[in-house]
Amino acid sequence: MNIIGLALSLYSWFLLAFIVMLMFLIARFYQQKSGFLSHYRLFLVPAVLFVLIALTDVLPHASRVVGLLAEALLLAGGIFLIVLSRMLFVSMTGGRK
Repeated sequence: MNIIGLALSLYSWFLLAFIVMLMFLIARFYQQKSGFLSHYRLFLVPAVLFVLIALTDVLPHASRVVGLLAEALLLAGGIFLIVLSRMLFVSMTGGRK
């Protein structure tokens, strides 16, 4: 992988980590100010999964098994983040669509 591709890959992972941490802070602020349970600590699970995926993405000689594991972690982290975001949205809007 060339240096530009590596830099762009790391940039995208850092951007994703920033968005997840922003969601974590929003959920924590909402729970502190409203008193409703927002499960903000669970937003750390996809953040950790995405960090593990980023590390496997940067490794120069990752095996096929590591690649498949990274893809499975990416899928799990993405689904978990979608579910958490939806729960936070419903909690913050009172169930309105």
